[in-house]
Amino acid sequence: MKKIFAILAVSLSIFLIYFFNKDTSVYYVALGDKNNNYYEDLTEYLESYEKLEVAKLQFLSNNSNIDDVYNQIKRNVTVENQTIKNALIKADLVTIYLNYDDVLNNEGDFSKVDEKIDKLNKLLKIIRSYCKEKIVLIGPDDKFSGSLKYLNKMYRDIANDYHIEYIKTNNSEDLTSDIISKVKLKA
Repeated sequence: MKKIFAILAVSLSIFLIYFFNKDTSVYYVALGDKNNNYYEDLTEYLESYEKLEVAKLQFLSNNSNIDDVYNQIKRNVTVENQTIKNALIKADLVTIYLNYDDVLNNEGDFSKVDEKIDKLNKLLKIIRSYCKEKIVLIGPDDKFSGSLKYLNKMYRDIANDYHIEYIKTNNSEDLTSDIISKVKLKA
């Protein structure tokens, strides 16, 4: 009988230690183009619920495209003693928003879109090799562009191949809410 109580006491102790020390923070890494609205809103949301561990705004830059992000990872860029590869490994959530001006500037030239799709495939493969957690790829607003409609369809298919959530920016007025619901972040 004493052994049973001892086993129950140890089991309860382990459970309580786990329960009270469980990490509920979100290590968030944002990649790509800095010219977006969702990053600040999502960071604010995570901070308001004291869930944000780290926000890596440093990996965002103005007009960043696929090549820029891919090269940052290949060179393993370091910001504030944190490499991008290490940040991706530690990340609970990664969002990717890329600049699409090259497609808009060549409207109707589907070879440019196909080139971009090939590059995205390489980029998502390398990101997924480091990050095993939640990744969200944010596609462009395609209401006025046939090239971007085609790009969005192909991006969605590639994202599915890598088990990455895909959101088009014109799907919703509130992109941050879409991201939160897609990755099931809870307050």
